[in-house]
Amino acid sequence: MGNLLSYKQSFEWEDSLVDRGQFIMALNEAIDSAREFGDKIYGVPDFFQIDLSWGNLFNFLWETSYDEELRKNRFPWLTQLQHTTLLTLTSLFQSQTPGHSTSLQSLNDEFSDENNGLIGLYLPNPPMTYVYNSQTWEKWHKVYVTTNIEVRYSDYRYFKRFYEPVLNRSINQINIAIRADQMHPFFDRIDQPTIRINGVLHREKIQIHFSNGAALYIDGTWKHGGGDIPVEARKQLLNLGFLLPKDLEL
Repeated sequence: MGNLLSYKQSFEWEDSLVDRGQFIMALNEAIDSAREFGDKIYGVPDFFQIDLSWGNLFNFLWETSYDEELRKNRFPWLTQLQHTTLLTLTSLFQSQTPGHSTSLQSLNDEFSDENNGLIGLYLPNPPMTYVYNSQTWEKWHKVYVTTNIEVRYSDYRYFKRFYEPVLNRSINQINIAIRADQMHPFFDRIDQPTIRINGVLHREKIQIHFSNGAALYIDGTWKHGGGDIPVEARKQLLNLGFLLPKDLEL
């Protein structure tokens, strides 16, 4: 789970003729994903005080309903669906954090050791950890679980939902450690997927072989065999970058 704070600057449309319709719908998809997953969405304290030279955005949204003439004059590109969507999603920014966070820094201070980010409309040069569509929402979580190894133990289901398996050491280094008895004795060797001229054999992945004859792919699926894996060996697998079989999750 995470915390997302509205990025007010992305709604400051000084040029009201720029078509932002696709960005409105993309942000709506991101908010739907975040809310369904359980992320919390907050507004900055002054979010609804956007005063621009051409008029107030939120007065247009809430006080004029969907007036065709006003729309043509101010936002000729805005459809009725986009108008309704923008009205709905901006209303989600009414609640503030308990500490009234105003920036990503203050959000991080308020919710330390949690996944925090900003959310708003698309920007060509977005700030760090910025969500503006469903793809960047996925990436926001993926970056967090990849760079915070403790999540593997504190909330493995969350970790598994977003983690993209990748080794944090080379296969050669791991095999040297196995042969030097620096890894759990349950490990026999680790192999690259078999490569043929036309690609990877049978869609193989990086795999680790165990002393009981079973072999596990890096994504937590069995290549062959199965059974139990000692708890300490499971922890070492996680530290290497592997996912665990569903029935063996810590």
